[in-house]
Amino acid sequence: MKQIIFVYGTLMKGQRNNHLLKDSVYLGDGVLNDYMLYEVATFPGAVKRVGSKVYGELYEVDDEVKKIIDILEDVDNLYRYVLEDVVTDDGIVRAGLYEFIDRGIKYPVFMGDEKWKHVDQDNKDIQIGS
Repeated sequence: MKQIIFVYGTLMKGQRNNHLLKDSVYLGDGVLNDYMLYEVATFPGAVKRVGSKVYGELYEVDDEVKKIIDILEDVDNLYRYVLEDVVTDDGIVRAGLYEFIDRGIKYPVFMGDEKWKHVDQDNKDIQIGS
């Protein structure tokens, strides 16, 4: 079965885990309203916050890819899988996303109108994996 997921961190194009989506269909960019990104070690976590936005990408994935991503995201421990409306240039798309389980731990916030990207200590983009 195919399903649409919204990714906003290490699974996006140019990021270290995007290779997991190599056989999936990229559907385009999207905006998730009423969520905010927090830095969690070397990856981001989206948490519900009214008035904020998260920029990311939409992919159509099969069940096998979804299972692999569930393991990567440590579902029900670090993230929960939820369905939300994502705004695209073509309208609203209902998509699954990995919402960070906020246990009251506060991290630096990513703000602005750009997608998340991991940078090293010299502020150079890190390109890991394919």
